[in-house]
Formats: sequence, C-alpha cells, structure tokens
Amino acid sequence: MHGVKSIDLLAPLYRAIHQRNALKADAIDDVVLGCVTQMGEQGTNIARL
Repeated sequence: MHGVKSIDLLAPLYRAIHQRNALKADAIDDVVLGCVTQMGEQGTNIARL
C-alpha cells in the first residue's frame, strides 16, 4: 500500500459514512483522523489532505 495516497483512502470512507448514516453534509462539524507513523507524505495533517 506504499503507493496509495491518503486521500485515496479517505474519500471512500467519507462517502460510506454519508451513505450509511443518511446525514446531511452540513450536519457534520468534525471528523477526527490520525496517523500512527507520521513520516513522508503522512507527516502532514492527514485529515486536511
């Protein structure tokens, strides 16, 4: 998975959360994400990518 960008992992997650919970996008204030090994491209704030 070293060639997979973080945004390519997060986009399907956001879509699935929206579909499974039938929430309006403006009803979500915060999404908390983290990274265990912050190095290379993951050294940035993964949630802001």
